[in-house]
Amino acid sequence: MQIAKGIVHTHTTFSYDGKLSVAEFCELLKNEGFHFVGLTEHTLGLGPEKYAELVRECREHSDSKFIAIPGLEFRCGDGNEIAGIGVQHWLEDKPAEEMIPAIREAGGFSIWVHPFKRPRWSGPFLDCDAIEILNGKLDGVLAPNLGLLQAYKRERARGKIFGAIFGLDFHNLRQLRSVWVECQVEELTTEEILKALREGRYVSRIAYGAMTCEGKIKTFDYLKMISLRTAFLTWRTVLQSVPGSAKSILVATSRPLVRMLKRRG
Repeated sequence: MQIAKGIVHTHTTFSYDGKLSVAEFCELLKNEGFHFVGLTEHTLGLGPEKYAELVRECREHSDSKFIAIPGLEFRCGDGNEIAGIGVQHWLEDKPAEEMIPAIREAGGFSIWVHPFKRPRWSGPFLDCDAIEILNGKLDGVLAPNLGLLQAYKRERARGKIFGAIFGLDFHNLRQLRSVWVECQVEELTTEEILKALREGRYVSRIAYGAMTCEGKIKTFDYLKMISLRTAFLTWRTVLQSVPGSAKSILVATSRPLVRMLKRRG
């Protein structure tokens, strides 16, 4: 077995809000020591021909040391979005109960992304292969959404079997690649990575700790994450409550500390 380090939930210029091309993104990740990327392009503005082009580009930029896996992020209604990593052909957006089996039939791994994004989901958990417990764009990169993690654990206790995973939700170079997944694979191929994800042979990592596919975090790591999550939420509340001029000053003065925390590991 070997460890394959990669990032899931990412967007390139195939998405309307992505800033890097597939070639640029893959080269960046290779240089930073990653072994794979799970692309999840928005379906808005795409179609069968463009997706076939994405699949071709992923193949062109994959080799024995790095794998680019094509995929899509689907809008499923009720505020739900499902990412499908490894989808082999174009799929149209569908309601979640139809989308998830369609992703699986197309060879993909389904992730319910940012389920607590506004409006916060209050219904039963979707039957995905995994749930995104940390979204780098929404939650920051210091700690997961601990309320979502507890809700996930309650669902597991009730007998539901699905994984917990961290996603970066990458769009541009301002986002540090400090949210990642490490898979145990026999060899570095798309098939082996997807198999490892389906079988739960992975851990999700941030600079301050790791989470197993069952949502387990070591006690010391969990305490660090509680502290960082509390600080993150408090800071966000403060910024929302001050006028624009004061907000700019606070953000500017805090930036060095935030950068240090994000890069520490």
